[in-house]
Amino acid sequence: MLGGSNGEVEGAGGSGIAQDQRHPYVTIATSLHLRHYVPSCFVSVPSWLACVKNRSCTILASPPAFTQIRATLDTMSTQQQLKDLANLTIPAFLLSTGLLGLLSPTTLAAGFGMPIDSPSHAEGFVQCMGGRNLTFGLIAAIFLQRGDRKAVGTMAGLLAVDGAIDGWVCYKYAGLVAASPHWVAAAGIPFVASWMGS
Repeated sequence: MLGGSNGEVEGAGGSGIAQDQRHPYVTIATSLHLRHYVPSCFVSVPSWLACVKNRSCTILASPPAFTQIRATLDTMSTQQQLKDLANLTIPAFLLSTGLLGLLSPTTLAAGFGMPIDSPSHAEGFVQCMGGRNLTFGLIAAIFLQRGDRKAVGTMAGLLAVDGAIDGWVCYKYAGLVAASPHWVAAAGIPFVASWMGS
């Protein structure tokens, strides 16, 4: 039983709920325990917006709490935008390095920290690696297009294995300076990937 003044709900269910005339899709009530009433609306910001658009979502809150909800939703929206941007960087990175490896293998090798001669077998090998990055980038892009952000986050996390191995190879052939960026990236990627997939 919810009760009180200032438009508060006097009973549970559909009775006693006053509709806000300015926002016909939003019902004003007094409970702060929103998850007990509308858990499906807070799965993600896009799903909440879809609920409102389709007039199928009821948000129960007092006017002060509604302000808190708006602030929370704004924060959630910003976090989701950052996650979307981070997810975009995975296919973008793989596709760009793949294309660079195919079109300019010497440039990619120099940026990697292990310059190669041209023409050489090493140049052809880098082009093969570029083709593989291109393939993985397309796979990540397909996952992202389907909205499977957990799969993209998993791919991002597994790039830490690449970074660790790349650092070891660079250390062996080009020294610590060339290896360090790879190891730093490998150490940080799992944390970013976990956040991306959450």
